[in-house]
Amino acid sequence: MVPASKSTRRWLILSLALNAALICGAAAIVIYKGGWHWLAGFSRSAQPERFSQTAIYRGRVDAFQKTPEHTGGWVFLGDSLTDYALTQELFGPQALNRGIAGDRVSDMAKRASEVSRHAPSAVVLWGGTNDLLAGLGCDEVVQQTLNLAKTLKSASPQAHLIVLGPPPVGNRLADNPHGFQANIECVNRNLSQRISEVNAEFGNPAIVLADRSGALNAAYGFDGIHLNGEGYRAWSDWLLPMLSR
Repeated sequence: MVPASKSTRRWLILSLALNAALICGAAAIVIYKGGWHWLAGFSRSAQPERFSQTAIYRGRVDAFQKTPEHTGGWVFLGDSLTDYALTQELFGPQALNRGIAGDRVSDMAKRASEVSRHAPSAVVLWGGTNDLLAGLGCDEVVQQTLNLAKTLKSASPQAHLIVLGPPPVGNRLADNPHGFQANIECVNRNLSQRISEVNAEFGNPAIVLADRSGALNAAYGFDGIHLNGEGYRAWSDWLLPMLSR
């Protein structure tokens, strides 16, 4: 082994000294800013902004609130699966769509008063998909959904409340992320067992949207999550008798 020259050793020592100075400086900044609490806050601020925190979302909510009351109608509250549904074409003029793409159940809960102000005769609550995509567990999604269902029923006791579980997803999404399809099935199973707690009717979209393997029927979707025209037609044909009871 060839021994390092004096100049090489000097550069090595200088490099180590500079690295140590940078580390000490960074540590001093973190301590000055508030330590680990500041680091945690910095990490949260670096995460992508949720759609429900954007000006576009607030504008959509405000637009809903400025519309006339739709007394006695059927109000659909949900995420993109509801948002993209042509509810009036599928269910008639009594349908009122209050879906917003990207919504989680906790976001929908903040919009519950928009449902009750219409004194609806029926309410369809359809959520949970985005919560599972975000990493929430089955039990948490079920409890949040039931809590929102209780709020909706309490505010609109005259309404026939229908709670739909998350629909199945395509095969390529079944295991990713977080065991997606298994969690969807868990949410539906637990909601069906606990729906009596909120005096509501439960519907599992897999009954009409799943193929023989339990995944979303490829004929009913285009990206493994969202429905196409055939999917919405099958969904509405299945849901309409529940609304008409």
